[in-house]
Amino acid sequence: MLAPWCQAEQWRFFRPGKTPDEWVEQVDPEGCKWARVTGRQSCPSDLKKNLGWWFRNDYEQNLSDAPWFEPDKDQATRERDWGLRNPLQNARMFVWGCADKNYTVEVIEGHMNPMVVQRDDLVPPEQGYQRLRLYAFEDGSPERRFVSYCSKHLVYYKGTQPTGFFGVKFVPRL
Repeated sequence: MLAPWCQAEQWRFFRPGKTPDEWVEQVDPEGCKWARVTGRQSCPSDLKKNLGWWFRNDYEQNLSDAPWFEPDKDQATRERDWGLRNPLQNARMFVWGCADKNYTVEVIEGHMNPMVVQRDDLVPPEQGYQRLRLYAFEDGSPERRFVSYCSKHLVYYKGTQPTGFFGVKFVPRL
């Protein structure tokens, strides 16, 4: 579920053309080096200043949409655990992240799809780095970086994902 100020967001995808300065638009992000998001408006500043709002998860899947989550537990326990499952989602999207801004995403290294976060999520799964740059912010914000790495022993990422969501993850695989 998109936040009200992001309801009009639109994504466009581009692959390299015949010259270094040429971008060719296509519908599917696969094989593209760039993506551009437009149509977003800034999150209201009073929300960004509200520390209680930071901890909430207002714009992701709701518990009622997740029958798979702790189906054996009573509803009160499920609601508590759901609230603890992804704390600080609003802050990660709109305070530390840039999910309310318009910008361009560029693949610096990795799979040529600017929406890929972890290469092990691809079909078939891949290993290695995915490095992205978020730049050309319409509001003049400085560029941001994202890096993820997947191997049979480790998955990690840090930075601002293509959608504007800020995160850090470190999962050793034994």
